[in-house]
Amino acid sequence: IMISNSGGVISRYYDFVKVLSPNPSLTGGGLLQMARYGDVFLDSQFDNGGDGQLYEYELIYYPTSEDGNGFKRPQPDSVTGSSVSNHGDDPELYRWFFLNKNNREADNFAPIMAYNKHFSKSGASFDAGLEEIVDVDSWFRGMAYAVLSGAGDNAGSGSSHNGMYYARPDGRVMFLPHDMDFGAAGGNATASIFANGQCNKLASVPSRRRIYFGILHDIVTTTWNSAYMSDFTTHLASLDPSQSWGGKLSFFDARGNYVLTQINNSIAPINFGLTTPSPLTVASSTATISGEGWVNVREIRLSGGSDPLTVEWTDGDSWTVDIPVAPGSDLYTIEAYDFSGNLIDTDTITVDNNGTVEPASASNLAVSELMYHPSAPTAAEVSAGFTDVDLFEFIELANIGALDVDLSGVSFTAGINYDLPAATIPVGGRVVLARNRAAFLARHPGAGAFLLAGEYGIGDTNKLANGGEQVVIENALGGDIRRFTYNDQFPWPNASDGDGPSLVLIAPDTDPDHTLPANWRPSVSSGGNPGSSDAVAFAGDPNADLDGNGIPDLVDHA
Repeated sequence: IMISNSGGVISRYYDFVKVLSPNPSLTGGGLLQMARYGDVFLDSQFDNGGDGQLYEYELIYYPTSEDGNGFKRPQPDSVTGSSVSNHGDDPELYRWFFLNKNNREADNFAPIMAYNKHFSKSGASFDAGLEEIVDVDSWFRGMAYAVLSGAGDNAGSGSSHNGMYYARPDGRVMFLPHDMDFGAAGGNATASIFANGQCNKLASVPSRRRIYFGILHDIVTTTWNSAYMSDFTTHLASLDPSQSWGGKLSFFDARGNYVLTQINNSIAPINFGLTTPSPLTVASSTATISGEGWVNVREIRLSGGSDPLTVEWTDGDSWTVDIPVAPGSDLYTIEAYDFSGNLIDTDTITVDNNGTVEPASASNLAVSELMYHPSAPTAAEVSAGFTDVDLFEFIELANIGALDVDLSGVSFTAGINYDLPAATIPVGGRVVLARNRAAFLARHPGAGAFLLAGEYGIGDTNKLANGGEQVVIENALGGDIRRFTYNDQFPWPNASDGDGPSLVLIAPDTDPDHTLPANWRPSVSSGGNPGSSDAVAFAGDPNADLDGNGIPDLVDHA
């Protein structure tokens, strides 16, 4: 109940039942495991979650005695375990301690082997590439539940079993709580919150420690307390009055208070606020500001923005962040949110920007050209290795404002998913984002100067739909710069659908509505005109009819 209702990845689905046994001593309440950490659970919690690998951390149990006939007795027994460390390159050295629980036919131990090997590193080598091996945030949340349980016979207390490691489809590993039946009323209220060696190692860096503390604080103050759980225990007591439900409530509070004390002793509570003096004078489209905040701060946002800012926590309670700022003097409000999305506090700062560069916005940035369905590769292009037509996709952006435009923090979030590199578009200038840079330059060798760094193609994915789709480009705060849906059917120009021309925004400098088909046309040239306009200015008498077709020359030109 506490895990499922505290946020993050939910727990397994259990139900409380009464067991009626022929042996009266076994009659009583029990847990009915409706669903464990199987593919149904994984697919419901993660994209294609069942494609990941699940491993149960376990001991090897073996008997130590025989009966008179030489048969091994189940009891007494002994165990042998394995630490999380580098055991070499042979999967057999991991197999019986990290039991493969799904996709067994693949016999894939590579993710858990990489995980074990990484935790054998230390210092800078451990920090380097950590996020590629471990989903740190999710790992801490899973471990926090095990630690809060106070269960002694558990990975959360440092035991070499009773834990689950799940390698997501991207290979990153997280911890899932498992087998905490010695917790609750039977747990240790003052058990260390760093008994697990991996947790201790991950939390050795202040910026990561505050993540762990923040998650613990969030769980304790939302669900792991008697005030929240009393309604549930009252209901459960009506089903099974024989259990000490009041004792469980007392344990929840004792354990929670102990954990909060450990957090407070490590990082003293502090109010959210800015430490950068106001006003702040800058000469660019971003301003770096600093401040303080306790472990309960989950996100920092700029007022009016929907997305959290990218914050660097320099220690347990100090942070710094870059915010987009417009030229001139403006007051900016910085907001702090907790793990439940509640506003904790705000602070303000005045920024005087003397620069001539402004952040990208709907008033200064247009999507001026889309090559969403390129023409087939030529024989020369095929010979060069560019056999896939989608490699030649590109998107052109134009500065339609009166100042240079900074693309920092700008991202495509629909159509394609891509964070644009930091770059500045001069007044009247254009830049091009290619799906594949090499293919683009093979077809447009003279347009290299307009190319942004990077490319948005990811294998055979992350490409524009040939039949049309929604395209969204957002600013650094998560606000829309452009949101529109193109199509290959009338009234949209269908010549751009694989016949050679690109889809071009008409007169982008006038800030036309991107959603209207009438504001788009096919490019004049096959392959488009990336980096510049192919529009031809009208010259002559607009009312003349030089070709005698009865249509004014200006209309003919259009």
